Amino acid sequence: MTMYLIDSNILIYAINEDSEYHSHSRKIIDLVNNGEIQACISLQNILETFAVMTDSRRIENPLPPNEAMQIIKDDYIDNPMMVKIAPKLTVVDRILDLFDKYDLKLTILGLILLQLSFPVAIVIPTPAFAGVNSSGNPEK
Repeated sequence: MTMYLIDSNILIYAINEDSEYHSHSRKIIDLVNNGEIQACISLQNILETFAVMTDSRRIENPLPPNEAMQIIKDDYIDNPMMVKIAPKLTVVDRILDLFDKYDLKLTILGLILLQLSFPVAIVIPTPAFAGVNSSGNPEK
């Protein structure tokens, strides 16, 4: 079964009942919870979801930080059906080397996915990875 990275927007819309995308996003999360699809989230997704859900400039009815964190914890962090991915320290070191040496604009999430040889990602621009192999090293 293919593993899908769930984008932060889907996590946010699944929580935010005011969003026009709430029902579609909730269905995706339900598919994960029911074991119909395999999915993962990253630390970056969790932090972005929290930042948006508590910011009145980004959503109409933001949540208090403690409420947002509890929902995120219950729905995503403690959810055994959601695989959690995070960078290894060697990846962080490699990111810094790549930024310095090649002036790259990769995201941490992008390098994590490359490190894991991840087959499917949602909302990750592939041109950002041109010239970088699955180890996060520049191709020769």
